[in-house]
Amino acid sequence: MRTKKLLAGVCASLMIAASAITTVTAAESVNVTIGNATAAPGETFTVKMELSDIPSAGINACDFGIKYDSSVLTIDDVALGDLAKGDDTSVEGMPDPFVYNIEDNLVCVTYGVGTSNTDFYMTGSGTFLTISGTVSKSAAPGTKSDLEIVAVDRLTTPTSSSVNDEIIFGLYGSDEEVIVYDPTITNGYVEVECEATTEESTGNTGTSIDFGEVTLMGDTNRDDVIDSTDIVVLNKYLISNTMYSLQNATAKENSNTVYDEILDTKDSIAIINYVLQLNTLDDLGPADKPDNEFYSKK
Repeated sequence: MRTKKLLAGVCASLMIAASAITTVTAAESVNVTIGNATAAPGETFTVKMELSDIPSAGINACDFGIKYDSSVLTIDDVALGDLAKGDDTSVEGMPDPFVYNIEDNLVCVTYGVGTSNTDFYMTGSGTFLTISGTVSKSAAPGTKSDLEIVAVDRLTTPTSSSVNDEIIFGLYGSDEEVIVYDPTITNGYVEVECEATTEESTGNTGTSIDFGEVTLMGDTNRDDVIDSTDIVVLNKYLISNTMYSLQNATAKENSNTVYDEILDTKDSIAIINYVLQLNTLDDLGPADKPDNEFYSKK
């Protein structure tokens, strides 16, 4: 008959953190990695925390925090990944081994498997947690908001003045020996990208996009000349922007010759008319032209 220990899930890791056990053994290392993600303001993101090279004895207790900037990100959910096997539910009253709490700028995570059945310990490599959230609508594009693994700042015991400074990925053994592995940590981040765009093949209906800074209206391929090549490049983009992309946001801005927030055949026709000398540079783009070398030559 298997020996089962009715140790509350959170207790396993908290007992390690509080140094309440007789022996703490410094041990082998484990790799802890938070991934990266990109999302536009107002969009959701998902990143994974991966554990790899877990020592053969396994992990049954974790206690740490994930620090983040709540002015840029909102953490909506934290879920166990496939690596975490949970606890032995055949034991009546066995609590959930996974507890997390989302605070301003910090997610507190505790994982403690109560059973002594090693089949439920984390071993090998895989996804421990999946972290989901939302980028603030006011977040500036280009911002990289870190997701940093930290020790949870709290008293080690209710009566102690000592503050916890440990990040714990470890093993609470059946003989009450505690092994705290040395974590090799790689922190992650969420990068704020430009607002979401509609990048569908649209033909005459147009494509709503994010525009950059104009250099020369009509210069789709950004070679500092307006000619038939720009017409070809823009028309291919309008046929299928997934197959024929433009260089960057400035190329898109240069192509927006009728200046109506979308790219469509009207922009191409305006460039054709310019090449045929049926209109002028003043007719392409906004009335207020940029102050650069192309327009100062007029």
